[in-house]
Amino acid sequence: MKKRIFAKSMALIMAVTMVFTACGSKSSNSDPASGDGASATETPAGTADASKGSNPVSDKPVTFTMMYSGEYDANYKALTKMKELTNVSLDVTAIPDSDYDTRNQLVINTGEDMPDIISKTNPTAAQALSGVLLPVSDYYDQMPNFMAFIKKNNLQYIIDDATQSDGKVYELPVNTKEVKTASKQIMVRMDVFKKNNIPVPTTYDELYTAAKKLKEIYPDSQPIQVIYGNGNLLDMIAPSFGTSAGWGKGIDNFHYAADSDNWIFAPASNEYKVMLQYLNKLYSEGLFNQEYTTFSGDMYKQNATTDKAFILMADWLGCEVPFNDALKEAGEADADWEPIYPLTGPAGTFVSRVSNSTQTMVISASAAKKDYFPQLIKWLDWMYSDAGAALFSWGVEGETYTVDAEGKKVINPDLKCPANPSGTLDAQKEYGTSNNCFTFVYPYDQELATMADSYKELIQKETEGNAIPNIEPAIALTEDDIEIQSLYSTNLNDYVDQMISKFIMGGESFDNWDKFVAECNSKGADKLLDLYNKAWDKKQSK
Repeated sequence: MKKRIFAKSMALIMAVTMVFTACGSKSSNSDPASGDGASATETPAGTADASKGSNPVSDKPVTFTMMYSGEYDANYKALTKMKELTNVSLDVTAIPDSDYDTRNQLVINTGEDMPDIISKTNPTAAQALSGVLLPVSDYYDQMPNFMAFIKKNNLQYIIDDATQSDGKVYELPVNTKEVKTASKQIMVRMDVFKKNNIPVPTTYDELYTAAKKLKEIYPDSQPIQVIYGNGNLLDMIAPSFGTSAGWGKGIDNFHYAADSDNWIFAPASNEYKVMLQYLNKLYSEGLFNQEYTTFSGDMYKQNATTDKAFILMADWLGCEVPFNDALKEAGEADADWEPIYPLTGPAGTFVSRVSNSTQTMVISASAAKKDYFPQLIKWLDWMYSDAGAALFSWGVEGETYTVDAEGKKVINPDLKCPANPSGTLDAQKEYGTSNNCFTFVYPYDQELATMADSYKELIQKETEGNAIPNIEPAIALTEDDIEIQSLYSTNLNDYVDQMISKFIMGGESFDNWDKFVAECNSKGADKLLDLYNKAWDKKQSK
């Protein structure tokens, strides 16, 4: 099992978050990568074939099958434009997000009735090596746009992390950003803080103080609002406590310690214990919503749009737009949810761990046997070209954006997004842009163009302050490694997840911490630690 769990979870939550965001403002991006990118033809992105006047994908109509996660509309205008530009249509089987993981695993694990393209999939090592998925790295030499995109934006680490023990890659990055930014932030009701003369927190200790004061003033409130359970909550705060957890955890809860260049079992560390003790203090004093592990989106929205919550713990940029609108409609004229700079903890000042790519997709090995396979590879490559990237992010020229005299793209003034919350054109719904399954690339200029000014300043400060920590690296496991891993990982992870909630909610005393660590070892934590460090050393020696 690779670190890809993080990307998979993030992709799912980003899809759910679209309920709250008006524009799908998604950020998360670029780190200086290791290496120059794989060797391939360095054709500038977006220029392949198109400059010759021929169709960049197929000279005649072709249709690929696709398994798609979430709500889907066959009439998305971007798909119509894509067909016009490439001759490609998609035969889409749309599956609700709530059922997608189950269906996805069934299709891949059985290898039956596999469509050409399976979206929103982060394959385990066992799945990648099973023979049912296409080794896309075998076709990099036919994907000049993709390779140019990787090299231009220093994203070789994405390929390195996806490389399996056989030296091949079985997935393609989707929702990939040119510049690494953190779309998930802590938000505060700035108007309430100002009204009550409460300083905006800069540290986690100050967050506790502010929440305690708010609870005194508004006794019926639970000042800190948490949604999506421990995955989201721990992902946000763990880096500042010197560990990794939640969606940002490493492999099977193992954390890479860069200073010693080895892996440790994070839940057994003192840093992890201190983090849980802090959360237990917040929870036991009623400072965040007591039902946070099962909190529904409707409950969350209701609290965020009344005087029930004043701090949103890890929500996406853009969520504050509909929340502010709802509060103002209810008579709160000065309502002002705003993102704040990351809080400082014992280990420093960080947001959650972020990759340039929030999810991946796979191609079935059976697609290689079909007559249209060469066109499928060309289409995948075209989606990373300037034209493909622009279509599913900016939209359709002349409709959702224009190009000025200097060649700069400018969003339609009617487009609804954080930069223009009063807009009436919902490009996500009408065009299928900013789409978890179709948007392979988010150009940085488009991201900036749709951002509220306050985001730009915040993101610039985070970048300059090195507040965006690296994701955990990946370890390539052999088939023998996977067999050993499968003996322990599920039971261990289930136990850890169960105990995290107990420690936070008070169901387990911290006096029993050593007993918890011993039980983790009895479930294989020490054996997996040895396995992962040996695999890591092997990877580093190559």
